[in-house]
Amino acid sequence: GVLFSVLPVLLYEGGIVLLSGALSGVLSTLVIGEMSAVGGVLILALGINMLGMRKQPLPAGNMLPAIFLPPVYLALLGNLA
Repeated sequence: GVLFSVLPVLLYEGGIVLLSGALSGVLSTLVIGEMSAVGGVLILALGINMLGMRKQPLPAGNMLPAIFLPPVYLALLGNLA
């Protein structure tokens, strides 16, 4: 089990590391902070769902593409660089 998961985990996490290295020159600290804030809201939505605090769960999975919105709206505002 664990031995067979080594290769997929290496490819997945290695891809994340390589992608973050490639994007490090493009993303400013402002963009990274905004993306972290969106991620925090998504984690909050998942926590609310897990605790059953609402009759209808929040569609946190449907909101995952929102993590890519901060670079777009900050670029439109001219604050990307």
